[in-house]
This record gives sequence, C-alpha cells and structure tokens, in this order.
Amino acid sequence: VDQSWQPNANDLAANRKPGFGATIMIINGAQECGPSPPNANGSRNRQREYKKYAKMFGIDISGEKLDCADMKAFDATGSSNPAIYWSPPSCSLNKWQTAYSALVEGDYKRCKAGN
Repeated sequence: VDQSWQPNANDLAANRKPGFGATIMIINGAQECGPSPPNANGSRNRQREYKKYAKMFGIDISGEKLDCADMKAFDATGSSNPAIYWSPPSCSLNKWQTAYSALVEGDYKRCKAGN
C-alpha cells in the first residue's frame, strides 16, 4: 500500500495503518495476520525480504508499519470500501456491487435507462 491510502477512523481503530503490514493484510491476511495466524512465519518472512530489498534500493521505510499482527481484517467500514457502484433505480452511488460501475464510462447512463 503506497502513501496515497489514508485510513479513516474505523481503519485506525482496527490498527490498519499505511505500510507494508497493510499490504500483507491484503495479500494473505487470513493466513498471516492477527494474533495467532495459521502461517505464523509468513508475515515475518515477507517483512525480512521487504527490508532486504528496501535496503538494496536505498528506500527509507523507517516510519512504516511493517507487520500486521495487531491488525483486524479490512471490512466495509474502512476507507478501502468506496462508493463506486450505481444502484438502480435511483442510480445513486453505493458501496455494494451492482452491474453499473462509476469507473466504467457509460454505466451511469445505462443504469438510468434500466439496462
């Protein structure tokens, strides 16, 4: 996760903060994150390699949250769940998936037309 992601209050309450730990949570959180994950070494291995490559490329990662041990899984209350779908019949934006995406040109018109 790059520094463009800004956690909201719900993310912060769940200890989801920007950094490599959030990336691990996205990639394989159910297996590697939380207090007692099934693959306890997975996150540590990723962190070790991340540190190695950051050093190799001269990238300062000192302020980053590297682990995900104390993070809760991403959920619908977090900032990673934007309203990007048009919801018929009003075609207002919502957070649940519909056939009409705000990211696809023409979907709003199709939503309004009922197609």
